[in-house]
Amino acid sequence: MKTIKVNISSKYFQSFFSLVGGLFLVYAMSLSNQTKITSDHFYALYDIQVEQYHDLGIKQSDTVITSQTVRDISDKFKSHNLHAVIGMSISGGCFLLLALFLNIFNVNISNREQSDE
Repeated sequence: MKTIKVNISSKYFQSFFSLVGGLFLVYAMSLSNQTKITSDHFYALYDIQVEQYHDLGIKQSDTVITSQTVRDISDKFKSHNLHAVIGMSISGGCFLLLALFLNIFNVNISNREQSDE
C-alpha cells in the first residue's frame, strides 16, 4: 500500500491571513473616509440648492427636500456605512489574530510519525 506524505507549514497561511487582515483594515479606513467626504458633499449640494431657490425667489419651506430630510438621509447613510466599517474592522482583526496565532505557535500539519528525540 502506498502512502502519501504531506507536510503543510503555516508560514504561507500566516502571510495570507496577514495580507487579508491588513486589506480589510485599510479598506475599512478608506470606506470611513469616503463616507465622510460623501456626506459633506451631500450637504454642500443641498446648500447650493438652497442658494439657487433663494435666487429664484422660491421659499425653502415650499420645497420637497428640507434640511431635516437631508439630515435623515445623511444619518442613515453614515449608519449603514458605519456598520460595514465595524464589520470589516472586526474581520481584519480576526485575520490578524489568526496570523499572530500561527506565528506564535508555528503550526505544522504532517502525516509523518513524530520521533521521540
